[in-house]
Amino acid sequence: MREFVKPIIVISKCLGFDFCRYDGRVLPINPVSKLAPFVTFLAVCPEIEVGLGVPRPPIHLVSGANGIKLIQPETSMEITERMKTFADSFLDSLQDVDGFILKSSSPSCGLKNIKVFSGPDKKESVGKSVGMFAAVVLGHFSDAALIEESDLQDSESRELFLTKLFALADLRAVKRSGSIKNLAEFHLRNKLLLMSYSQKQSKILGRLVANKNEKPFGKIIADYAHRLSAAFGAKQDTDSNANVMLHAFGRFSGKLSSLEISEFLKMLDQYRRGEVPLDSCKKLLQEWMPRFEERDLLRQTFFAPFPAELA
Repeated sequence: MREFVKPIIVISKCLGFDFCRYDGRVLPINPVSKLAPFVTFLAVCPEIEVGLGVPRPPIHLVSGANGIKLIQPETSMEITERMKTFADSFLDSLQDVDGFILKSSSPSCGLKNIKVFSGPDKKESVGKSVGMFAAVVLGHFSDAALIEESDLQDSESRELFLTKLFALADLRAVKRSGSIKNLAEFHLRNKLLLMSYSQKQSKILGRLVANKNEKPFGKIIADYAHRLSAAFGAKQDTDSNANVMLHAFGRFSGKLSSLEISEFLKMLDQYRRGEVPLDSCKKLLQEWMPRFEERDLLRQTFFAPFPAELA
């Protein structure tokens, strides 16, 4: 069974950790609770850290001549520079981070579609942006696994986040080892997973690991991490997953009965038509791996990209 490196996640403190929302509430989120045993959380509330109390009047993003400002309309207080200074200081202090779970719809933490107003007292928005703390996160950790808590409720978004999160945590351990051999082993066990997202990026990553130009490890691992993040930016689809499973199926060529071959190909066709889930095909392949001692396939993260309890 695969052992997982524990990811390190920065998370908005109001998501089950403290009563720090502007209205004094805390928001228990079931996916966050399920994650807790498998990760290390670093909880933060940027609004508390810049001196706002609980409860507090809401803050808004406001567009002006000199760009977007963060303003508390009820008090006319502007906290733009305080928020940016805190965000820079906090994020610079973090040595290892694999992902972020941030509060949606928040003028400080929201990663998308945050309303921007034309003035402190205006009720109609004039555009959309990202929260001010979140904007600094994107500048410091653009390659990290990033998600809003509302998107954890969507199975596809949650699976992509978890897959990338645990891959980055594993890569962090490789980086700490300083070993190009360990990086090559990482790439090998993620080969099928990367193929399912982007064959182009997978080949580029393979060339980085080969290191024909003999670049220093620090340069290789930095380039690899950036390209790995880009690979997860592509979308897994039915065809790419089916091709990966056919690739794995080829390892059993000549070892299976005609009935077993027929059963798998029938199930794969059903998967292509959307009649059975991907996991059904994976499980059938996984049943054959120990039987035929396919140790390389057993190590492939494609079949278990994150702990099964989080599926």
